[in-house]
Amino acid sequence: MKHFLLAGLLLAAIPTLAQTAPPAGQEAAQPTKRDNVIILHTTDSVAVAYSKLGRVLLDGGYPIDRSDKELGYINTSYRPTQNRAVEAAYRFSIKPSKEGAIIEVRGMCKMPSMRLGDTPIDYRGAFGSAPGIAWQEMSRLALSYKAPVVTYKRQN
Repeated sequence: MKHFLLAGLLLAAIPTLAQTAPPAGQEAAQPTKRDNVIILHTTDSVAVAYSKLGRVLLDGGYPIDRSDKELGYINTSYRPTQNRAVEAAYRFSIKPSKEGAIIEVRGMCKMPSMRLGDTPIDYRGAFGSAPGIAWQEMSRLALSYKAPVVTYKRQN
């Protein structure tokens, strides 16, 4: 009887150990599957964040497609990732916050050799897919800004 009771308690506890993704639009400290936005919280002003981000992109060899300091955005052109078979383009929006600025990073990827068209970049856990490979590069690029707080969210 004790074994059945113990087994019942263990089975009841298993669902609580599963990772649950926050609802769409809610930020989390770690990425969960299907997150597609990286958020950098910085104490820099919007103007400083715009300039600093532009410098990070240019130093990294990312071609700037469009940018507007007044509207607070920078878009890059498609560029091969470290994988070379996958190309990615990133969109950065810079908004004011109480503490300074918030930079939201999104992106699109494609595989010209496979005729895979524009696909949104998202966190998939496995990095063998084109969006997974592009997520790794997007994450590396976002973290190179060195913001004190980085969060992730899924936005539809």
